[in-house]
Amino acid sequence: IKMALTAFCKAGPRALPEGLFMQLVTNEVEWDDVNEEVVRELNAVICIPIISREIQEQVINSLCIVMFKGAKGQMAMERKLIGKALQASLNKDSDDDLAAMLNGMIDIPLMSEEQEQELFLKLSRSIMNTFETLVPEPMREILTNTSPEELREARLNLIDRMNEAIDIPFKSEKEEEEYFTAIVDFLLTRYGLDKGTKLPEEQLVDVENELDVVAVEYEVSENIYRNSMEELDAKKKSLEARKAELEAMISSE
Repeated sequence: IKMALTAFCKAGPRALPEGLFMQLVTNEVEWDDVNEEVVRELNAVICIPIISREIQEQVINSLCIVMFKGAKGQMAMERKLIGKALQASLNKDSDDDLAAMLNGMIDIPLMSEEQEQELFLKLSRSIMNTFETLVPEPMREILTNTSPEELREARLNLIDRMNEAIDIPFKSEKEEEEYFTAIVDFLLTRYGLDKGTKLPEEQLVDVENELDVVAVEYEVSENIYRNSMEELDAKKKSLEARKAELEAMISSE
C-alpha cells in the first residue's frame, strides 16, 4: 500500500494538469467530475511492476476514491500533507553516466558530438525522472527482496513502460526497444536491483562481451609489457656497453 501510495502521489502532480492534483485532494474540484480522465492519466504514468496493468488500474482507482472523494476539513488537510510529504526530489546523480552511455550507443543524424551530448544529457534527466516516478523508493525497497523470477518480470514490464513514456528522436520502435533494454539494465544496476533479472541467454551475451573486453585489455597489457621489456633490455645493453667503455678507459690509464 505504501508503495502504491508513494507512486500515486509522485506521479499525480506530473500527470494531471497543473494544480489539479492538490485541488482534488482538498476537494476544490469534485472527483465525480473528472474521475475517468484522472484514473486513465495516472494509470498511464504509474508502474507497479509486480502486478499486471489491469490490477494496477483497480488499485489506482481505489486510491483515487480514498484520496479524492468526499474529504472535507481536517481529512482534506491531512491528505494534502500526505501528498506534499511524498513528493520527494528526484535523484540525478547518474545523469552524466547515463548520457555518456546513450551517446556511445545512439547516433543522431546531422548533430555534432557536443550537440548529441547535450541532447542525451536532457534525455537522461527525463529517463531518470520517469524511472523514479514509475519505481519510487518504497517500491525499490520491496524489489530488493523480490525473487529473481519476479524481478525478471518487473524488468520486462519496465522496458515496455519506459519505451511507452519516452521517445528517442529519429529511431524506430525496434531500435528504441534495444536502447531501453540497456537503459533499464543501467538503472537496475544503479539501484542494486539487477541480480537475477536477466535470462541465462542474456547473461551469456554479457559474459561473452566481457570476455571480448578482457581479451582486448589482455592484448593491450601484453603489448605494453613487451614494449617496456624491450625498452628496459635496450637500456640495459646501452648501460653495459657504457660500463665496458669506462672500464676500458680506466684500464688503459
